[in-house]
Amino acid sequence: MSKLFTSFRARLVVLYTVITSIALIGFSLIVYFSIQYQSYTKLELDLTKRASHIIEQIDLKDGKLVLPPSITRGSALEVRYEALVDEEGEPFFKNPILDDKDIALSSNDLRGVGTKPKVIDARLSDETKLKLAVIRLKNVPGETYFVSASPISEVERTLDDLASAMLFGNVLFAVLVMGIGYVFARRVLKPVQEITQRAKEISHGDLRKRVNLQGPDDELKQLADTFDEMIARLEDLFEGQKRFFQDASHALRTPLTIIRGKLDVALRSKDATAHDYCLALEDVLRESEFATRLVSDLLTVARGEKLTETLQVADFPGDRMLAEVGARVTAMGKAKGIQVSVAGPAESVVVRGDEAQLGEALLAVGDNAVKHCASGCEVRLGLEIDHERAVFSVSNNGAGISPDELPFIFERFYSARKREGADTSGTGLGLAIAKQIVEAHGGKIDVASTPDGRTTFMLSLPLSS
Repeated sequence: MSKLFTSFRARLVVLYTVITSIALIGFSLIVYFSIQYQSYTKLELDLTKRASHIIEQIDLKDGKLVLPPSITRGSALEVRYEALVDEEGEPFFKNPILDDKDIALSSNDLRGVGTKPKVIDARLSDETKLKLAVIRLKNVPGETYFVSASPISEVERTLDDLASAMLFGNVLFAVLVMGIGYVFARRVLKPVQEITQRAKEISHGDLRKRVNLQGPDDELKQLADTFDEMIARLEDLFEGQKRFFQDASHALRTPLTIIRGKLDVALRSKDATAHDYCLALEDVLRESEFATRLVSDLLTVARGEKLTETLQVADFPGDRMLAEVGARVTAMGKAKGIQVSVAGPAESVVVRGDEAQLGEALLAVGDNAVKHCASGCEVRLGLEIDHERAVFSVSNNGAGISPDELPFIFERFYSARKREGADTSGTGLGLAIAKQIVEAHGGKIDVASTPDGRTTFMLSLPLSS
């Protein structure tokens, strides 16, 4: 039984049935008491009308009361007890229907009765319940009263039958409502069951499943669509993590393999000289430095989701950051015979953000421009204001980037086709890190490449308010 009510469907059906039953019972009680009131009111009204009508027909002749035939003979159509009583309630006339029974009245019941009928609840001597109207006779010496009474058994029987019918109807209706509620709840909760089933399948690792709920655009449809969107994002996230770990493993495997191979050859060679060992150690050092940079970049990428929480945001001169990064990029280019030019704005541009982080992002883009540029080429760094945004640009006139490679240029470990003069010693994470930093500041990074081979990266950042 307790397991039954752990089901939301069962609780919904019970709640629906209880609420509907309470409403029906309330309506039934209103109907019952309304009919009860109307029945007793009609009976009392009929009695008072008859009492008023009868006393108009009673006359006094030769010291004797002359009574109308309607009360002396009685009626075969309805049971009505009628009598004339004195001030003590003792009858001195009663119609034939009363026979040997008397209407139980006392002087207290008759106190205050005048020429207008008074309705009283009373009983016969055999305990039959009555409703009666009593009125004092006009133009008659002494205190003489006319009583017209009817038993209320017929009204009570009618009300009992009505109560039984309502009780049976309410029970039957409650059972019917429960059945309808079950069907209704099952139909309404079907989308929830589908979502639950898909969630179970997805929990076993199948992120390709979707609810794809069909039907009207109601709350459940919106819930299912939101669930599908969430699973799609999770699938993209897991696929991205999977690719990231695969690429990271592959990137780390290369320097580790080289280190192991160099050491293995140096240790196993019987004819190796001190010079050979030095060369092997230099190769090991170079590959370990690359592995260190790669691990550092991987940690930076891994912290990317929490980057916004660690930013030290402040206002700073963008032209100052451009000059500092330009000096470092110039030193990089000089080693390769590449000319680097820096074009700052005519006046200071105040940028809102973390200067150190943004400097690293701009430097990563500048480093990428130098690496993919042959000797004799030119790299340009610039800063301008465009629609209330500070736009840093880095361009070179190397071999350019093909249109089919542009959408993937910011992906982790993406390797563009090797160009003549390009330096492939990077970790493949520089542009991905730059994109993370710029977007964490509410900015945007874009790249464009023209047919003549000029490639331009643009970092759009918010100005100070």
